[in-house]
Amino acid sequence: MDVKTSVNRCSKEDEFENEEFLSKVKANYLDLISNFNHEIIDASTGVNKVSTDIKKAVAPYMGICPDCIR
Repeated sequence: MDVKTSVNRCSKEDEFENEEFLSKVKANYLDLISNFNHEIIDASTGVNKVSTDIKKAVAPYMGICPDCIR
């Protein structure tokens, strides 16, 4: 999810819920995971799509066929 969308979803009651801080967090996270096998789930696609994408990403680790998940 892009940072602007994330900030718009925040309550803005926390000092960390600002674009500058979240941009740094996202950049650091993407740098950190570059050394690992991973899936990036686009959280801006809606709760049902995000849920399905997460299930498909973890399915192989649980011995489940990812194509069998709806």
